[in-house]
Amino acid sequence: MAGGCTRVRPEIQRRIAQALAEHAGRVMPDAEWADAMRFEVQEIEDDGEALHWAMGCVLAGYREGAMIALQAKPARWLFAIVMLGLAWREFFAPLLTLAYKLGDAPLARLLGRLTPGDDYRRFIPLMDATPLWIQAMWVMSAVLLIAAAVALLWKKRAAFGLFASAMLLEIAGTLISRQIPAYHAAFAFTSFHWMRDVAIPAAQIVSPVLMAVALWAMTERTPRSSS
Repeated sequence: MAGGCTRVRPEIQRRIAQALAEHAGRVMPDAEWADAMRFEVQEIEDDGEALHWAMGCVLAGYREGAMIALQAKPARWLFAIVMLGLAWREFFAPLLTLAYKLGDAPLARLLGRLTPGDDYRRFIPLMDATPLWIQAMWVMSAVLLIAAAVALLWKKRAAFGLFASAMLLEIAGTLISRQIPAYHAAFAFTSFHWMRDVAIPAAQIVSPVLMAVALWAMTERTPRSSS
């Protein structure tokens, strides 16, 4: 019984490897590469090695397909719009602070409705305590994000570097601002809210990372002569 299982298992591995190689060939954009992958799987004598190779072929096929899809115009516009949304996020705190400092209460109240708690007045101690140079970091981050969006639409390789620089400024400014005692008081809430306390902070961390990876994939396939 055990010997029969030993003889069947390599055959199953070979069948799975062949099926995976065929699937990889269908998803691989480059027809010559797809044919080469199928041929290589057939040439590998060891069934376990063939299965391992076929799994790698599937991953390579999906990776190539995804990178080509990211080069499409709709994908570039989608990512550019997301970057403009991130730029607005960077502009928000300086704009709210400016409205408060200039005494523009209607604008401050309007912007305050977009803050946690829907009231800008809870942020007054934080706005008073935040140095101008930190606000300038966020403004510069927003400018870099806008530049990255434009570079992406024009298929410039500089898009990734601009985006990465913007995120580094944003992270630095946020980390420094969290050392201000008024920061914790402004964002202290008596009750737990899943969206405010978990979902949104998680999205703010994960989305820039995914954006950076996708943007790197886009710009890596962009010819240097276009930059």
